[in-house]
Amino acid sequence: MRLARFDDLQAQFAPLVVAPVLLVGDAFCIFDEYAPWAVVSWGAGTAMILFSIGLRGVWRSRLKASPVVAVAAIVLAALVMLVVVPYFQLPSLPGLVLFMVPTLIGLVFWLKILDTPAFASDPAS
Repeated sequence: MRLARFDDLQAQFAPLVVAPVLLVGDAFCIFDEYAPWAVVSWGAGTAMILFSIGLRGVWRSRLKASPVVAVAAIVLAALVMLVVVPYFQLPSLPGLVLFMVPTLIGLVFWLKILDTPAFASDPAS
């Protein structure tokens, strides 16, 4: 019962909490050359999104394809940001574009997952 209530709250308020954390982390990673605190902020926002996808999309809504697409896009964005952009030393604008495309795809699917009604309440209730 508690986990179901927590899921309902996170589905309602997660975008309001995650968006600022993720945007601050993204902006400062790109313009502050991956400062450690910016990477931690970005990583925290990404972890919150992945947890939310698992909790709402897989457990409560029992979705199959949407969580896979969302997680794949978010992980691809992380690889682009942490591996591809620094390895190839891409300038800020091309790196930003290459990073934002999978990020936006992942965020769109995440918001769709949050709007999906829960399949059933917690079986333990």
